[in-house]
Order: sequence, then structure tokens, then C-alpha cells
Amino acid sequence: MAGFVSDSEKAGVVAVFSGSFDTWSRNIIIFKEPLKTAIPIPPSQDNNLFGFEDQQQDPIYTYTLKSGIYPAIIKYMDIESNLSMSAPLLPEPLFHVYAGHISIKVKRDCRDYLNDGPTDRIIVDNRTYLQESDERKQTYMGSEYYIFTLRKTQ
Repeated sequence: MAGFVSDSEKAGVVAVFSGSFDTWSRNIIIFKEPLKTAIPIPPSQDNNLFGFEDQQQDPIYTYTLKSGIYPAIIKYMDIESNLSMSAPLLPEPLFHVYAGHISIKVKRDCRDYLNDGPTDRIIVDNRTYLQESDERKQTYMGSEYYIFTLRKTQ
């Protein structure tokens, strides 16, 4: 049975979604936990403690930052989204209060990077956030985006 929407129309819709994402997205910086590398110290006369000539020294660790820059659509969550359910008769809230939570909509490559090991922090608009939720997949006619909730650090 043939579908209501042809493959060329689906491709057009996906292209419009992709163009919209590219237009409204901003770059975010994702920092993963740093890679810890041990540098062993070779035993020598210089680094032994006095009277303990054969004692092995503890290795020195270096940390290598691991980060990536990805495009994301950022949505700031405020009191308005909470008031809309409880007070449907108000035409518009009188004020907006930023509660410290945001949601980001990202593509698959960013989702894979976020899910690859522990995430240390995420920089969005020069503010630091922590990942608060797992991914929520959003699909429509072949387009795939992933939504994460973040909370602002103190």
C-alpha cells in the first residue's frame, strides 16, 4: 500500500528541518572527564629519599582535557511553562523567571559524544551546566533529534 507522503516530499521535509536546525542552533562545548595518564619516574639517586635507596617513587599523573563543540538548539525553561497548566485563563505571564534548567536539541553525533562515558560539564552561552536527564528521541518523517535536560551549576 502506498503512503500518503512520497519519498521526495519526505526528503523535502527533512531538508526543511535540517535547515531550521542549522539556522537556530548555537555551539555548545561538552567537556568529558579528563584522561588520566601515569608518568612513571625511573629510579635514580636523585629522587630517592635519604636512607631509602631502593624505594620506588609514586608515578606522576597528567590530565588531558577531552572536549567537543557541537551545534544545539537551546530552550530556556522558565516559570511560564509551569504556569500554563495551572492558569490557562491568563493570556500571558506577567514576568519570566529563569529556573536554571534548559533543554538542548542535538543531532546524533552530539548524542553519541554525550553518551560516550561520563560528562564533566557543558558550556552553553558562557554558563556551566550539568546533564540531568537521559536522551529523549524526537523523530518525524526520517529526521532524528535528541533532547537532553541540563541544570545550571551554582
